[in-house]
Amino acid sequence: MAARPDTILADAISDLKGGRFGEAERGFKALLRRQPRNVAALSLLGILCTQQRRFEEAAGYMKKSIDAGSTSDATFYNYGIVLKALNRPAEAIEQFDRSLSINPAIAETWNNRGTAFNDVLRFDDALASFDRAIALKPGYADALSNKGNSLTALRRFDEAKDCFDRALAINPHSAEAWTGRGNLLLDLHDYGGAGSAFDRALAINPKLALAWLGRGHLLSSHNRRDEALQCFGIAEETEPDLAEAHFAEACCRLLFGDTRQGWEKYEWRWKTRAVRPHNRSFQKPLWLGERAIANKTILLHAEQGFGDTIQFCRFVKNVADLGAHVVLEVQEPLKSLLAPLEGVARIIGRGEPVPAYDFHCPLGSLPLALQISVEQLRPEAYLSVPSDSAAPWHERLQTTRAPRIGLAWAGNPKFRGDHNRSIGLERLLPIVKEIDAQFVSLQKELGPGEEAVLSEREIMNCGPSLDSFRDTAALMTCLDLIISSDTSIVHLAGALGRKVWILLQHAADWRWLTDRSDSPWYASAKLFRQPSPGDWNSVVAHVIGELQSS
Repeated sequence: MAARPDTILADAISDLKGGRFGEAERGFKALLRRQPRNVAALSLLGILCTQQRRFEEAAGYMKKSIDAGSTSDATFYNYGIVLKALNRPAEAIEQFDRSLSINPAIAETWNNRGTAFNDVLRFDDALASFDRAIALKPGYADALSNKGNSLTALRRFDEAKDCFDRALAINPHSAEAWTGRGNLLLDLHDYGGAGSAFDRALAINPKLALAWLGRGHLLSSHNRRDEALQCFGIAEETEPDLAEAHFAEACCRLLFGDTRQGWEKYEWRWKTRAVRPHNRSFQKPLWLGERAIANKTILLHAEQGFGDTIQFCRFVKNVADLGAHVVLEVQEPLKSLLAPLEGVARIIGRGEPVPAYDFHCPLGSLPLALQISVEQLRPEAYLSVPSDSAAPWHERLQTTRAPRIGLAWAGNPKFRGDHNRSIGLERLLPIVKEIDAQFVSLQKELGPGEEAVLSEREIMNCGPSLDSFRDTAALMTCLDLIISSDTSIVHLAGALGRKVWILLQHAADWRWLTDRSDSPWYASAKLFRQPSPGDWNSVVAHVIGELQSS
């Protein structure tokens, strides 16, 4: 006589609890052959697959359980966990919400909902979830640690440190909390503290990929290339789908001029939390240089910030030289500036209808497609503006004294590392005080109180008149020098061939390489680097010395 369905289910559950996964799976599948819509068997089989890291299968079984009518908050919760593991955080949030609508008193659900919000960079929503979790379960170390990660991303560093300290006071053996604390201290340039924190994390859990990633970032910031790459490699081996580790390796390799492997790894950016939201679906194939494109139409499209677009659009001509008809899609504020770019057959603003095309390629992927090395970069100017567009600026500036120096001090505040790369107006004021020149502000957006400072120091505020990058470019043609921190302004100045001095943080971005004061990207650029983390005073003193001796 065949066993009763409830007996089969009970035996399979017993096997699952006992770790006899093969027997449990056979039992659940035997039951499902008789009752294909058995919600318990489907859900538990999904849990079994999750424990074996067979996440795609797990998601399929859990979805079938829900479609079959499961109303268990646990099923929705477990489905959310699986979706998170599959890097589908937005869908995971939906499942956590469904679980909480049934049972809002489970702290673990709120905590995991918060981590999913972290994954989609909605840090304020994440904080609300962690607070609910902590309210339900005071002393919840994991939720406190995760809250610290959100606060770090929001640059609320004192609050973040308090969260990590509280989490570690409750559970000093939390490798995740030590890792979060290490990342916080790395942001604050406390390299000794960050190193100790990563060491503690790895002593507790040598297979924690995020701790290896953090240690790699620390070593890379000290230009310890080989050790950093080793850490990134261990992170990748431990967690092969950790896109941030692969992308960190890419940036490290590019920082030291290894473009062959660097550009290949750079493609991992599309799977990172920061860039994933910008990934788009296209009907036509991606072109990465593997096929001929003569007489074909290719859509080259901007992907990230304004500076990236200006930097990488230099390669449009290379693509056109292959015989392709190039359609260039860029951010609207760049459209009028880039329209005359050599090699562009047609330019469109993002959001406009896209004409028919055969292939597409993101601008940041062109160096890979074209196999560009550092030595092959052509640093000469590749953008220009009509001379008549500069006439209003010449008229406005004609009564001022020379030299005329443009200033920019802040980039996109939404960029996580902006607090380190942007020097700020106050730190530039010694230059204004010591140097006899006409200073011009190139900042489009001003911070609190900055307009009054510009007026007091007689710095011409041109921001309100800069409606597009073409306007900024026209103004730059009237200036003798541009001084700026690492923002889109420096890329625009370099692309125009205007003399630009770039003020760089100690752990500068990969595109500025290491230990050099020139740039292979822009012949007109000179680099001024912090000698130690956070030391802008030395940078400003160096600039003043150069101006006084010129």
